[in-house]
Amino acid sequence: YNPVTNQTNHFTYQPGGGSPINSNSLGYLLEDRSGCVWITTGSAGIASLSILNENVTRIIPPQPGPEPGHPASGLGGENANAVRAISLNSKGEILVGNRKGQLYTYDSNLQKVLRTEHFTAPIFKVVEDAEGRRWVGSNWEGLYIDNRHYRHQPGDSTSLAFDKVFDFFSAYRGRMWIATFG
Repeated sequence: YNPVTNQTNHFTYQPGGGSPINSNSLGYLLEDRSGCVWITTGSAGIASLSILNENVTRIIPPQPGPEPGHPASGLGGENANAVRAISLNSKGEILVGNRKGQLYTYDSNLQKVLRTEHFTAPIFKVVEDAEGRRWVGSNWEGLYIDNRHYRHQPGDSTSLAFDKVFDFFSAYRGRMWIATFG
């Protein structure tokens, strides 16, 4: 929606190029400090949409995955590069998690991969909290907060409700709400 013109713009993927987005299966949106909108897709990486100059850049995370034998090496198929998580950390770096369990830390322009980490399950969510701790929610492997790993413990009402963590939200006073499937 453009408040100046009181008009909406509808973006759709069109095979063969010329589309501002690279898939009609969209996941998450992130606006960076410069006003650029980063769009994750179901199978085609990330699109960077600059509304001000109507420029589009497509970024597809590198394909090399975990070594054979790593628990996430079998996560693949046509949607292995589906980006499920994108966020900005306090350094201005962009964190990108995908279905194959890869977590990439990019520079602020998504031009260079600074770090790559491999998890044993698809990554659904990644954020940095107000204290600078990194939270990673995964499908079937629970929650990682920095170097600590949290899982559902049957019979323990203070543990995660389920190991399929798909979202979290930081509320008033830094309290984190965690959403699970189950």
